[in-house]
Amino acid sequence: MTKILIVNGTQPYDFAPGRLNATLTDRARSLLTSLGHEVRVTTIDEGYDVQAEVDNHVWADTVIMQFPVNWMGAPWTFKKYMDEVYTAGMDGRLCAGDGRHARDPKANYGTGGSLQGTSYLLSATLNAPAEAFDDPAQPFFSGHVAGRSVAPLAPERQILRHDPAAQLCRL
Repeated sequence: MTKILIVNGTQPYDFAPGRLNATLTDRARSLLTSLGHEVRVTTIDEGYDVQAEVDNHVWADTVIMQFPVNWMGAPWTFKKYMDEVYTAGMDGRLCAGDGRHARDPKANYGTGGSLQGTSYLLSATLNAPAEAFDDPAQPFFSGHVAGRSVAPLAPERQILRHDPAAQLCRL
C-alpha cells in the first residue's frame, strides 16, 4: 500500500474552531489506515518541526492538504507552513531550483521539483452552499466553481512535481 501524508491546515478561531477539517482529517486517516495505507498526519496548529515535515513530504506517495478557505485563500498559518517547509526543502529534497538553466533562462520555470510520482489532493472547506458557486445569478461567485478559490495553490504542487490525485471533488 502507499504512504500518505495528511496536512491539516486549519487555523482555529473562537467562531470557527476547525471541527469540520479535524473530522475530515480523522475520517481520512481512519479510512486510509483501514485500507492498509501508512498514514502520517500533521496538524499545523499543534506545531511542527520544519525538517521533519520536509522528510514527511519526501516519504509520502500522496499528500492530502486539508484546510478551510479563509478570505478566498489558505489560512496564513498554512501558508507559513508551506513557506517554511518548501523553502527548507529547496536543497534538493523537495526542489532543486526552479527548473531553469543558464543555457536557456527563460524556459522550464517551475519544473525543478524533486517529487515526481508523488500525487496530491487539495481538500478545502468553504462556509458556503454549493448553490453560492453554481448559480450565475448569485452575485459573489457568479456561477464559478468552488475550485477557483484554491486554484492558486495548484502551481505550488506542480513546482514540487506532484501529480493531481483528483481535479475537483464535492461533498
